[in-house]
Amino acid sequence: MKQRAAMLVVALILPAVLVAPAAYASDTEISVGVIRTELEKTALGFALDWAKGLDGAVLEGFAEHSAWVFYPDVQIEGGGADSFTGGSLMMTGVMLRFAQTDVGGIQTPRTDYLWAFPVSFGVETDQDFETISGLAEVGVMPWLQGVLPQALKSLRFGLFVQAGYKFEVDEGDIQAVDNDAGGNIDQSLEAVDDMLLRGKFRLDWSYASYNQESEPGMGFALPLALAGWRDLANGEWYYSVQATARIKLRQNLVYDLGYAKGSGAPNFNEGDQFSGRLTVIF
Repeated sequence: MKQRAAMLVVALILPAVLVAPAAYASDTEISVGVIRTELEKTALGFALDWAKGLDGAVLEGFAEHSAWVFYPDVQIEGGGADSFTGGSLMMTGVMLRFAQTDVGGIQTPRTDYLWAFPVSFGVETDQDFETISGLAEVGVMPWLQGVLPQALKSLRFGLFVQAGYKFEVDEGDIQAVDNDAGGNIDQSLEAVDDMLLRGKFRLDWSYASYNQESEPGMGFALPLALAGWRDLANGEWYYSVQATARIKLRQNLVYDLGYAKGSGAPNFNEGDQFSGRLTVIF
């Protein structure tokens, strides 16, 4: 009964806790399109977002009030000219903690609120592999859908601590911060061949007129994402704001009009860029 309870929570809640709301969530998204960069250049851009679905995850550690799940997560963004670049390859384990309630004499996990504690290990790098950072991350993500109003039910929030080491791969191409220009330059204060220590928060919200997985035909979604990092080693703040107007064309095909201010990890570039991308969802 304990294992069934944990499996129920994992099956119903985990995909929504860890990924974006259902209107634009998927296991794999591949995007290709045109980008207007920080230096006002037009470039071809691409993105890959892949996280193994629940059917491929490894479920472990079932207990009366908790469950563990493990899965890989890959995110890559790049393009020509000075477009934002970055990528990460992580292996994530998540512990879910939940309360129980009595349903017909059977102790059943509560799905209206719970806590997720993700732990990740992996690497992050830029498009040209000038630096590679080994990274470990621990965090906490509350799931409060049972107490939030309808307008906020798509809200996702998490707090994280990241630690690692930044390795220099290509000495000749790394530019000094004072000479930085363009959206693909590393503007962080994190030194190469040195330790990394960051605090991080992430907030996601979306409006959607459809469910990507179940509703055919066209539709519209507006996903928003805000992330911030505190460079604890250097006393600096970095941030990224992303807004996307997503137009659903077919069941697994959407067109994204996007704006981003700040590239996020690993370059923490402060520039902005506009994009129009065709995205295939698997």
